[in-house]
Amino acid sequence: MRLERFGRVFVKNQLLSELGVDTVNGDLDLRELYNQEDPFELAPNYLGAYRARLNANLAFLDGLDEKIDWPPETGWDPPADELYLGDYQVVDVAKPYSEESYLEIEQALLRGRPHTTCGGRSPNDDAVDANLTST
Repeated sequence: MRLERFGRVFVKNQLLSELGVDTVNGDLDLRELYNQEDPFELAPNYLGAYRARLNANLAFLDGLDEKIDWPPETGWDPPADELYLGDYQVVDVAKPYSEESYLEIEQALLRGRPHTTCGGRSPNDDAVDANLTST
């Protein structure tokens, strides 16, 4: 039995928690269902519910600074959707570790450039800050 996933910080306990803004699945706690999923292939059963919750929570969290960076009226389909729903660490053991390794592979992929570090994170990394401020 899987007790907890180790992937990106706050995916399960913040981005998939019920913040009161998911009008579709507000009465369903998706976190433990998500925790039991295969990280590399989410089953179709709850995929729509995960997306609805993630998008509602990302939109809510985006507006906390009173500045909307991703306006929903533009047909917002955030590129972070797939990145967050595939909640696993990517590590390239052929590359060196650095203090900036966390999410470097994913950011390089989104920018169309090669990655230069091993990715992943160490237990002392400020992964919460890196996750919430990555662009």
